[in-house]
Amino acid sequence: MPTGNQRAGRSRPSPIIIALVVCVLAALAGGAYVLTRPAAAPTPSKPPAAAPVATKKPAAAPSKPAAPSAAPRLKAVKAAALAAGWARVRGTVTMHGHTVTTSGTAGVHDGIQLVVNGASRSTIEVIDFQTFIRANAAAKADFQTTAGDARIWAGHWLRLVSGDNGYDEMSSSVTLGSGLDTLTLGAPLVLLPTRTVNGHKVFGLRGTLGKKGAGTATLWVAADGPPLPVSYAAASADRSQRATVTWDRWGKALDVSEPDAGDVVVTKLHWAGT
Repeated sequence: MPTGNQRAGRSRPSPIIIALVVCVLAALAGGAYVLTRPAAAPTPSKPPAAAPVATKKPAAAPSKPAAPSAAPRLKAVKAAALAAGWARVRGTVTMHGHTVTTSGTAGVHDGIQLVVNGASRSTIEVIDFQTFIRANAAAKADFQTTAGDARIWAGHWLRLVSGDNGYDEMSSSVTLGSGLDTLTLGAPLVLLPTRTVNGHKVFGLRGTLGKKGAGTATLWVAADGPPLPVSYAAASADRSQRATVTWDRWGKALDVSEPDAGDVVVTKLHWAGT
């Protein structure tokens, strides 16, 4: 399967688009999921004393069972996804009319991803805590490497390891764990009722994006079997920035192997525009 990560083109919404969810969070920065509590009701003033009157105490109303909390559900979703180990992940992000698509297979520690932005294509492999990047000529403007490394645009791979400039940014969201960690559902977090989507029973978790409610996001989760994520959709309040992520083919592992040593360029990476 194609892999990778791509940077945006000339009309791109940001200098680099590393992966779908990271881009969403950059545009719609949000906080960690929390549950809000209603403010306490004001204490009523004490009425004036009156002569005691014998009255019959009404029977106490039976207490209603508490609604299931959404926050533990979200934690269970992430745990189930990591336990499954692998999934196909696809998505889109649209910012001010410009759309970037991503596709790939993500494992807990390894993964591959292809990011397409117009004519630009970038591929990323994350394996054994190394990140390998290959980009076509149309994506060249989004990368700057040390002099003499033009071979990267001739189909060779750029290798980054932990500590290299750009390693964290380029590796983020390629693996299953890092991708799930970037999902943002802010307070108030609401549990949506079960429904059928594409023939599958799912329940929803809806929250906000941004500290001031800059937008909303909904995560749909399988209602039968392990609570695996099915789809995620986020949008800014004015709908100018939108993103979707879908997961399927859970548990189907992909053999991710390192590129041949002769095809790898070891160099330093600099972000375009910096």
